[in-house]
Amino acid sequence: MMMMIKIVVVVFVVVVMVVVVVVVVVVVVVVVVVVVVVEEEVAAAVAVVVIRKTQSQVLGHNSESRAGKVCVQKGGDNSRGETLPAE
Repeated sequence: MMMMIKIVVVVFVVVVMVVVVVVVVVVVVVVVVVVVVVEEEVAAAVAVVVIRKTQSQVLGHNSESRAGKVCVQKGGDNSRGETLPAE
């Protein structure tokens, strides 16, 4: 019985590792295709979105980094009160 549990755990770990590797390979291929096909600025923005979405899918929905989501109020001539990403 104990041996059966060990086999199930090993198979589960291997399947999870294979899924993570496949997801990483797909992300790398998508990023490379976007960089080759599209302009660099658009490619960088798409790559960031793809990487964040993939991280949230692989690691769970609550694990996304919040560092990029902090916004500061833009001062000066902006009357609509738009926000810019914090640096």
